[in-house]
Amino acid sequence: MGKIIFSAVLGMAIELSREVGCRLIINHAKKSTKAYEWYKKIGFLYSFNEEKTKELLMKESVESIPMLYDLHRILK
Repeated sequence: MGKIIFSAVLGMAIELSREVGCRLIINHAKKSTKAYEWYKKIGFLYSFNEEKTKELLMKESVESIPMLYDLHRILK
């Protein structure tokens, strides 16, 4: 179900990128469910470098991991 929803969002983002210059899809993946692992599998990248991301994963006070999907990777 998640892949279907993401495909729809990706299609809309691609359309927008042609009209208004949208380049990134940004999300904050919930840490407690390890959603960041699923987003990584479908092509999202961590918004921060690997060291900073590891710090965020270790901190108990952090609830989500910032991630992004670069549309230019697939539009080239």
